[in-house]
Amino acid sequence: MAGKGYQKHVLVGNLGGDPETRATRSGSTVTNFSLAVNETNSNGEEVTTWYRVAAWNGRGEVCACYLTKGRKVLVEGTRLKASAWIDEDGNARASLELTADNVIFLDGPREEEEAEEEVVQPQRKVRELKVAPANGRASRPAAQSKAKQVARQATPNRQRTRGSVALQQEDWEEIPF
Repeated sequence: MAGKGYQKHVLVGNLGGDPETRATRSGSTVTNFSLAVNETNSNGEEVTTWYRVAAWNGRGEVCACYLTKGRKVLVEGTRLKASAWIDEDGNARASLELTADNVIFLDGPREEEEAEEEVVQPQRKVRELKVAPANGRASRPAAQSKAKQVARQATPNRQRTRGSVALQQEDWEEIPF
């Protein structure tokens, strides 16, 4: 029985340039950036492998807003495409492009970026809710249910997605980097 295969790629590296965003004919947006992944080979020499990363729609827009040349990121993806061609000088060339399923920023902004941003971050206060019925005996499920309700009300601008939190436009200003 032949089944579908599965591949997952995890890259950690530094951006080789600022991200570039473009719109497709279908109306989607894609942000591309180059990623340098450094490794040490068996001779002790540092070897750099370059990847092109494509981040689509909202994920790409966040990358375009917060990533710049030199930033360290972790990229997870399940679609890796290899391409080979001959350039105009007759040299064999190859590239690897990973479609990002997840991008994690591993370092903060550079010092010059921090100096430009003078945004004061609002502090969120967490209230503790004590629920006790009239008979004085607290019911755990009821207390937990009420606490979950309060938590949902305290974060109205977040959309829940499978395994991650999607940011809306107004949340972008609250990202601490």
